[in-house]
Amino acid sequence: MPAKLIVAHSDPIFREILSTIFQQIESLELVAKAPTATELLLATTIYQPDIIVTDVALSGMEGFTLGRLAIACRKVKVIISWQYVDEAVMPAAFSAGYAGYLVHHASPPDYLTAIKEIMQGHAFYCCCSQKYRSLQNTADRPDAAIQEILKEKYLRLAYCIQLNFTNKETALAMQLSKDTVDTYRKIFNKALGSQSSTAIENFIRQYERYKNLQLTIDN
Repeated sequence: MPAKLIVAHSDPIFREILSTIFQQIESLELVAKAPTATELLLATTIYQPDIIVTDVALSGMEGFTLGRLAIACRKVKVIISWQYVDEAVMPAAFSAGYAGYLVHHASPPDYLTAIKEIMQGHAFYCCCSQKYRSLQNTADRPDAAIQEILKEKYLRLAYCIQLNFTNKETALAMQLSKDTVDTYRKIFNKALGSQSSTAIENFIRQYERYKNLQLTIDN
């Protein structure tokens, strides 16, 4: 039995192009085309597809986040199609567990390969998104030590360090004992490996990215 597929895209021409590409795969059955987020969810409910290829800029998509779409389509393999490699969209898509990510200008073979790969249980990212993903894995994703201190108390400590507060001043600002602040500083220093302004700024940047990503997924 062929896998059921829904193509969702706001651009009617691109929607037809994608549909034509996927109809070349005998093991697929294109059951619906959706121009809006509302129609995508309706079609998903009616047809119970195995695979969805969707543009994240669909009309009505603002009403729910990538995380919610992943939950709504928990049993469906979803491939994100987006106009470019987006630093806000991609991390959320990775964390939400999407099966693949392609930029709009990905080649037809990329789309065909994406479908075949996810039908075999693999994730797929086109060459542009894979390059970004690799960079994120090595540069932007916090290592295990940093992940342990991605907490508000350490963010406050980072700000105090930036202001050159002493332990006593930090204790007053954070309403903690000096001993507790000293313990936090040791943990913080070990995780960062440095208290340079660059290291502190990098931590704050990673904390903000982490919290924004959590909000995107949770909402």
